[in-house]
Amino acid sequence: MKMRIRNRILTLAAAALLSACAKESAVMNLPEAEKVTVQIKTRAFASNVVEGVTIEKVRFMLFQNETLLNNYTTSNGTLNVDDNGLFNLAVSPGVYSFAAIINETPELTEKLNVVTKRTDIDGAGFDWQNSALTSGNMSLANLGEIKIQPGTTSGQGVAQLRPVYNSEGGRYKGDFTTASTTATIDMPRVMSQVSVFLRQDNAVTEEIKISNVQVSNIPRNSYLVDRLDADNTKQNLFNGPEMTISASGGDKEYNGKLYHTFPTAIIAEKSFYENGTDDETKATDPDNAAYLFINATYGGVPTTYKILLREGDANFRLLRNTNYNVYATIKQIGSKGIYVVIEPVKLYNITVNWKPVEGLVIVSDREADFNKNVNVWSDYTAYSGILKVYKDDAYHDALFKYGSLIATGNDATATTEQGFTAPTAVETTNDVIWYPGNFDVTGIGNWDDVPYITDASNIPSGNTPELVAQGKGDPCRLAALSPHQIGVEGKLDNQQWHMANPTEYTILMKAANGTGSENDNGYRSFHELLIPNVKYRNESGVLVSSHNYKGNYWSTESNKTFSFDSRNPTAAALGAAAPGQGYTVRCVRNNIPAARITINPPTSVNYKGAAINGLPFYVDSNVPYWKMELIKSGDHAGTSMNFDDFSFAPLATGVTHEIEGSYTQTPKAYIARRESRTEDRTFGVKFTSMHFTGEETTYYFTITQSRYSIKGIPSINGLGTDNRIKGEGGKYTIHIELTPDDVAMPTGAQLKVRYTYLSAPRGEESTVATITDGNQHGYDVELNILANDTPDVIGLSFVVYMKEKDESGYRDISSSSYSYYQNTK
Repeated sequence: MKMRIRNRILTLAAAALLSACAKESAVMNLPEAEKVTVQIKTRAFASNVVEGVTIEKVRFMLFQNETLLNNYTTSNGTLNVDDNGLFNLAVSPGVYSFAAIINETPELTEKLNVVTKRTDIDGAGFDWQNSALTSGNMSLANLGEIKIQPGTTSGQGVAQLRPVYNSEGGRYKGDFTTASTTATIDMPRVMSQVSVFLRQDNAVTEEIKISNVQVSNIPRNSYLVDRLDADNTKQNLFNGPEMTISASGGDKEYNGKLYHTFPTAIIAEKSFYENGTDDETKATDPDNAAYLFINATYGGVPTTYKILLREGDANFRLLRNTNYNVYATIKQIGSKGIYVVIEPVKLYNITVNWKPVEGLVIVSDREADFNKNVNVWSDYTAYSGILKVYKDDAYHDALFKYGSLIATGNDATATTEQGFTAPTAVETTNDVIWYPGNFDVTGIGNWDDVPYITDASNIPSGNTPELVAQGKGDPCRLAALSPHQIGVEGKLDNQQWHMANPTEYTILMKAANGTGSENDNGYRSFHELLIPNVKYRNESGVLVSSHNYKGNYWSTESNKTFSFDSRNPTAAALGAAAPGQGYTVRCVRNNIPAARITINPPTSVNYKGAAINGLPFYVDSNVPYWKMELIKSGDHAGTSMNFDDFSFAPLATGVTHEIEGSYTQTPKAYIARRESRTEDRTFGVKFTSMHFTGEETTYYFTITQSRYSIKGIPSINGLGTDNRIKGEGGKYTIHIELTPDDVAMPTGAQLKVRYTYLSAPRGEESTVATITDGNQHGYDVELNILANDTPDVIGLSFVVYMKEKDESGYRDISSSSYSYYQNTK
């Protein structure tokens, strides 16, 4: 039977009638005339099922002046409930405290049986995880005050209530209710519930598998009166086998979308009441929130998600008697900078936010992202980054000794030297801003206690449980792993990143921007990266006052560091440093795709060139840096020595013989117009690239600018309506159009036309036209076309000829075959 979470279960009624079958109990040694009878009616009673809850036991306790007067239960017969759910109490008028409990657990029974005063109720709790709770047997309870007054009929009473809880399970904030012959006590469940529904965003193409869903930071005990409990525990909702979620699958529809249902967990409420006061500060602190912790793989990559549970905005309470339905859509891989959509919810559902697991994160070292703390975990076009700590909703610069996993703080804003402040407790770690989940941070009493590799040996390529427990290893491999994953699950490698090694720093220096890259922010390389200037801690743990435009980054071998001065980048070097100093760590992806470059270059251009629109090179690449340049000498140089006729920028803006680019782009070559009828010319182009792996590629291309040729296009004037030559033939004017129409024609040259039938010359040649103006491109000649004596329509082909001054004969300048039909006579 479906459970209704918020529902009134027990009704307390003050009535004038006595029930003959009810057991009357005097609560004070007073004359009978001074007592009034209060009748209590329960809708749900022993052995009955109402709203999905089986009522197995009812207890009613009454207190006066904080002292227990009566402790009635159905189990020992002191509370007799008839078939109508009625029992009576005879009490003197006054104000009493009460406690009503349904379905108490065995642990609660032991505690409630020995209660002597009302304050004993405050500490009456039970271990909910070991109580075999279901939605049908959860304990229900309400407490408060009941004011009894004489009614209008002798011996009868009326009642007013001031309960602790309202029908929603929240704290009742009103005064006594209106006096009535019927007073109602709402009986909320003392527990909360959380239900999780997950789906994959429509835009996600990677496969998402969920292996574990856990609710954490939940109070270990549940109480009849809610209270702050710092002893927290966790509960698995789902622990495999792996479930693949999708955008279109799922068994739960919400807001028109399908979600995959995960098991519901019954959990203790999350209260911040302490010493009778609701601690608003703690209730709005996300560090105190209960949260869902989800282990998953995103496209085969292990990842985690953390969802803060809350009752409302900046309210991390979880109310009793409330089911929190979490509808979440996964859009990207987990960690900071990853954004997800949480569907809006109603009624007893909650709005939650994806929160990154606090710990080590890798931020972009691209110059475009400088000082922006862009997390690159799921940006697979980013192959390197700077290791930082994400904590308290902020990023923190982190410094490490050589081979150490203990991240120490770097206050980039400080302008004076700062000594190292060691942890004083697990909760107060001071300058230690992160450490592995299974490391004893309280053992660090000073800078010398921060573990590291003291000799010149290498940092192991893989973290081991023994080394991590000592606080040593490769911290990049622990990025995005939570303390729980490291300390409890033993995950020591995210399988995605590692510390940069000397070879990778050598590549970085080889790809440096070089001269002209001087700046105040960091070391420029690959024409897109900027390795930030950063402060360091000396061998005494003192944080220097300024980075002085320098940076120091550990490598994985022989305590070598990559050191540079951003104002003098050509002096960057890789050399040994004292391993006890605190330097920054740079991380590199384990798997960088091999260089992929496909280029579709332009190969030719006509005499007109491409000075304005350019000729595109279609470069499809995953390489971060490449360069194209005009070759001016050597084996691959072109035939043209007019270098200023070639540019990688529009010629009107100036000549550029070299261009740099990255990844996929479409650079263009701009070539000047060149009017030549005698020869072509060529330009040689060199393409070089440098990949993050250090792989270099070189290609050579040749662009040919062709000469122009004069062509003649004949057309016939005076054709019939059918666009044919008349069968009887006759004289026709043949118009010759010379091309190109934007170059001067050779003056003195002569033009004529002949025609053929079945490839054999027919009739006479046309008259001759002489070019007298080089800018004139149209000429007419007369041609006598013979009659068609055949019984069929025939096709005639016309050819244009030219003879220039210095030529001995005519040559065919027709650009193609031009044919016309001739009708029969």
